[in-house]
Amino acid sequence: MRQTKYFYLRVYCCKSFKVICFCVIPIGFIGVAHMKKKKGNMLHFCLASLALVGALGGKVSAEKPPYLLVAGDSWGAYGGTPLQEVLTQHGSNLTVKNYAIGGTTTTFWARDPNILSQLVDDNPGTEYIWLSLGGNDVLDYMPTCTLDYPVDQCINMLLPEVIANTRKILDPLFLNHPEVQVIQFGYDIINFAKNALCKLIGFDEVRACFDRPECMMSPPPFFLKKKKKKICLNPQMVKIQYLYVDNMTSYYPESQYFAANMLGSLQASEDIPGSSLEHPNLDYWSPADLIMDNCIHPTIDGGFPVIFNNLWDQVFA
Repeated sequence: MRQTKYFYLRVYCCKSFKVICFCVIPIGFIGVAHMKKKKGNMLHFCLASLALVGALGGKVSAEKPPYLLVAGDSWGAYGGTPLQEVLTQHGSNLTVKNYAIGGTTTTFWARDPNILSQLVDDNPGTEYIWLSLGGNDVLDYMPTCTLDYPVDQCINMLLPEVIANTRKILDPLFLNHPEVQVIQFGYDIINFAKNALCKLIGFDEVRACFDRPECMMSPPPFFLKKKKKKICLNPQMVKIQYLYVDNMTSYYPESQYFAANMLGSLQASEDIPGSSLEHPNLDYWSPADLIMDNCIHPTIDGGFPVIFNNLWDQVFA
């Protein structure tokens, strides 16, 4: 599979709820929308624009139901095309339509609680939504939190808000479309040692961790005892699965919300010692060749297909 070029959508919101949607795709189409409306309506407008730009700029199959919609952050934005390819390879008739926006958080999506319901309204025949959220909430929160609190406490403090935000968008969805199933998983182990930039990003995520007594099992800076770095970060990142995604199942039946678990997918695919699906080895990163140079996303041609083949087995097979 070749790597697909992606368009970009940036959404800027200010207190007056002026919103600018700026979309760029490789063929040179540029769409700009600048309106002053209710923020929820504009979010819906921008997501509709995103789907239009994707159709104009990418490799698109004939769009017909049943649909699997993608919503959320950059894992969804990058993952839509490889997900479609894996589904097609397994003989599925699902058509993936991607509304994910890189860099977004649960707070962003909760601005319009009806947004997922509206997306289903816009796409009759939707059967599934892959929701990818939580990662940016954590990445945004950790650097400042770890200055004042032990690293073990920070994600625990954040995730109740993440759960509440997610319920804000799922409750209206299931009220209006009880037949739709949301699929979510807490990402997979990433790699903050792939290159120098990744090491700096990883160190920034747990600022002051190396010299805090609460972090005695945590790392010094990346240039000393690099193995210890994973001990600090990996146990925190997997909480997105265990304390967020798995917790969401207490609010909704499995027919509406399926908590998949893709942890360990990338490690197990290259026989990292002690790793298996759902059971990553927290002393290791995911293999560098399966992680993009930006440190936090699986590669299009290698990493995402591994994860989505496991997702197929857990959800669709």
